[in-house]
Amino acid sequence: MLLEIDHHSGQPIYRQVIDQIRQQIMAGQMRQGEQLVTVRDLAAQLRVNPMTISKAYALLEVEGLLERRRGIGLFVAQIRG
Repeated sequence: MLLEIDHHSGQPIYRQVIDQIRQQIMAGQMRQGEQLVTVRDLAAQLRVNPMTISKAYALLEVEGLLERRRGIGLFVAQIRG
């Protein structure tokens, strides 16, 4: 999962993360059942607050694009179309 954050875009960082992950899932770059990078690891990679990544992941989960497996992590959910 490759994400790029534009700190000068005016768009909130969590929204940039959501949009890029959603695009990668819809384009098939991230497949059903694929595990996402942990909140801490992605936050460190992007040099942002872990709560920002946590918020993005939570909103994607509510949207149905991600599913949480307790004790294991977050995975790309089955897309129903």
